[in-house]
Amino acid sequence: MTINHTFIYSTPALMPRMVTFYRTSLKPLGYNELVSAFDATVVGFGSDFPYLWVKQVPEGDKPYATHVAIDAPGRFLYPGFEGVLTRY
Repeated sequence: MTINHTFIYSTPALMPRMVTFYRTSLKPLGYNELVSAFDATVVGFGSDFPYLWVKQVPEGDKPYATHVAIDAPGRFLYPGFEGVLTRY
């Protein structure tokens, strides 16, 4: 059995940056933004199904700590990939 999907939570202030970060960093893995709902407060990424979700918590709430590891075919998928991680 595999895990079907998981959520990463964000504050309203950080939501646009979180979505941009995951959109950019997941693209080389074949993941794209597949779903954006509820005024872009819930965004799903995946290859054929939204497996990874970024969800905005209500204003004033703290997001839950989440750790997600994603397999990649190599350490760096394209030149400058490590730069993506430091821009956001």
